[in-house]
Amino acid sequence: MQEQEEKNRQFLADAMQVESDRLAKEQANREHDRRVLAQRKAFKEAGLVYNEKTTEEQALNDSYANLANNLIDQVK
Repeated sequence: MQEQEEKNRQFLADAMQVESDRLAKEQANREHDRRVLAQRKAFKEAGLVYNEKTTEEQALNDSYANLANNLIDQVK
């Protein structure tokens, strides 16, 4: 009987962990969706076309490239 109770407790703990993981993933997805919507809005306000492949890293790389080009143009 005690062995069955331990199995039941472990099953319940596992089920709670699965549910916790699912809720955490849903929260992360909602946060991602909010960021994407904010990026789309910012792109639209700037008159740009939002591309799903555009990432923060790519935007940062583009900023550095633009800065470098501006500095090169100033030196010319």
